[in-house]
Amino acid sequence: FQQDLKKKFPEEQEAIERYFRDIKKTSNLFGKSIMMRLSPPPLDSVSGLLGKENGITLKDYLDANFRDQELKGILAAQWGDYGLPPGKVAFAMHATLVQHYLNGGYYPIGGAGKIFEAVEPILEEKGGVVLSSVEAQEILINEGKAIGVRAKALRGTGSERDFYAPVIVSCAGAYPTYTKLIPESYPIPFRNRIKEFYNKEKMTTSVCLYLGLSESPARFGFNGENYWIFSSSDHDRNFSERNDWIGNDGEIPNLYLSFPSLKNPEAKSHTMDVITFTDYENFSKWKSEPWKKRGEDYKLLKEKITERILSTLESRFPGIRQTVEYAELSTPITNEHFTSHPDGAIYGLACVPERYQKEQCPWFNVKTPIEGLYLTGADAASPGVAGAMMGGLATALAVTGSADLLKELRN
Repeated sequence: FQQDLKKKFPEEQEAIERYFRDIKKTSNLFGKSIMMRLSPPPLDSVSGLLGKENGITLKDYLDANFRDQELKGILAAQWGDYGLPPGKVAFAMHATLVQHYLNGGYYPIGGAGKIFEAVEPILEEKGGVVLSSVEAQEILINEGKAIGVRAKALRGTGSERDFYAPVIVSCAGAYPTYTKLIPESYPIPFRNRIKEFYNKEKMTTSVCLYLGLSESPARFGFNGENYWIFSSSDHDRNFSERNDWIGNDGEIPNLYLSFPSLKNPEAKSHTMDVITFTDYENFSKWKSEPWKKRGEDYKLLKEKITERILSTLESRFPGIRQTVEYAELSTPITNEHFTSHPDGAIYGLACVPERYQKEQCPWFNVKTPIEGLYLTGADAASPGVAGAMMGGLATALAVTGSADLLKELRN
């Protein structure tokens, strides 16, 4: 990749080499900084560890190091993987994502569900129980210590049940944990600040078109890699126009194509997923309506969006539309219905530079102000499967208080 870039942009060769050095260095330091948040001051200073790369956006870095606008657009083209354009995302987050994918991506044989299938028996062996259609309502707190969780069955009688444990771990996300699950009557020193952050830095959400195809997408030159398609190389503009095409004839500014069946050697049918960003507000008037009973207007809007996406695909890959045998569209309120993520967000709270400065955003930490309560998942580290996994590791280290866990993992 680096050699291809230097060949295409020979006048930027030195800057390209520096970029890849900075990507590797910043990514390594970013991972260490997540773990250092478990340490007492002053060792927990993320900003001190990252140095000059801390507090800057991807756009800040690109503008300071490159002149060619097309090259900047190419280097920033993976921005959809963390859901923020160059002018907003922390350079440290971008560096971590790029470094993660430099040697390719991983996909579980048998599909994403295999991750759960692998984890469930381990949980049950340790005495755990996995419950579906049960919603966490409240974290139970007694004398300043988290002692349990009140949950409600979403089917049947809707009965409530309290679960008690010596340690409570929330993977619901920082915002729902501090503003919904912890009772409003319990004092959290930064509750108003996290609400302000949430309102200022809206979380990214999307529509996703799930396609069943009559033949392999390999016919059109796809080999399982992900595709990003943009209307321009100005990604901040692409992001700002994410709502302009909903309900009218504007151009779709970006599309993400993924091919689960090409990644999975056990796949028995041909599938394709297409994602594009848009805001929750375009669909919020239907949020109170029950799933699959949201009315004709909602159905018509989904049909128009589906048509626009398919037409855009056909313009890029002639003939692909003829292979579509099944199409179903999810929206931000679909995401919200099935995950309870605020506004149907797909990545958690925004990865802006402030997020990684503990003094400004103390809620991005596995440790909470409540004894016995920990956060985990993406909001404890960074978005994505690998990011959530690192959040899990950080939480495990915090709960056990044992550095031996890292040694065991290395072995």
